[in-house]
Amino acid sequence: MIWLDPRQWILLLLLGVSAVVGFKFWEHRLESRGYDRATAEYSVRAIKAAKEAAERTTRLQEAVDEAERKWNSRNIEQRRAADRLRAERDGLRIDLRTARERLNTDPVEAVRQYAATATTVLEQCVARYAEVAEAADGHASDSLKLQESWPR
Repeated sequence: MIWLDPRQWILLLLLGVSAVVGFKFWEHRLESRGYDRATAEYSVRAIKAAKEAAERTTRLQEAVDEAERKWNSRNIEQRRAADRLRAERDGLRIDLRTARERLNTDPVEAVRQYAATATTVLEQCVARYAEVAEAADGHASDSLKLQESWPR
């Protein structure tokens, strides 16, 4: 074998080039498989994340809808209670107007008893008003605390 024969050099050179090209081709195929695998894995994770987000959104929307339904039912009940209270108040106004008209014609002793009873009722009303005002202030304070502590 002669080392200076150009055919042998060309053959060795072709073998070396083909080995390098083959290695690069093999390396590229491995990289593209890894890329395809990573892309598929990313797609699966993205689809899973989208489904979880949609489920969470659905749960949150259902919670919001339930809270609105409860709020609406409480609001309707509060309106009914307010209407009953107005009706009772109007009835009391009529009773008071009638009693005031009777005071002019009733005996003095009956007027004194009426004044004592009215004073007792007024004291009870003031005490109850104070309780209601205290509860309302507590509710307002609690509401403000919840609003301020709500995550933003």
